Amino acid sequence: MVLSVGVFGAILALIWLGWVQALSVLLGSLVGAANLWVISRLIPRLMASEGPKATWAVLSALKVGALLAIIALLVSSSFVDLLFLCIGYVSVPLGIVVGQLFPAHQAKEER
Repeated sequence: MVLSVGVFGAILALIWLGWVQALSVLLGSLVGAANLWVISRLIPRLMASEGPKATWAVLSALKVGALLAIIALLVSSSFVDLLFLCIGYVSVPLGIVVGQLFPAHQAKEER
């Protein structure tokens, strides 16, 4: 759902503003969705009652560093606009909220 909201925002930006802003919104939503996916993989392992936690904590720190490096590279390039990159990243909370409006289909219980 996060990517859907991001693509929708990118299409609107393309129609109303231009391709640089649309690319910025799309890249912001892609970075946000990737970050959310990595978090969804790391948190259960950090919260597990058994197994090594130090490795996952180090990977979490590396994830933050990688996220900051990617954002810095995108901002320093001339292909993206910082404001619209941030607007694209806002697709993460919007996508989560919209996703909650349409719950996933649950498997039917067997009788």
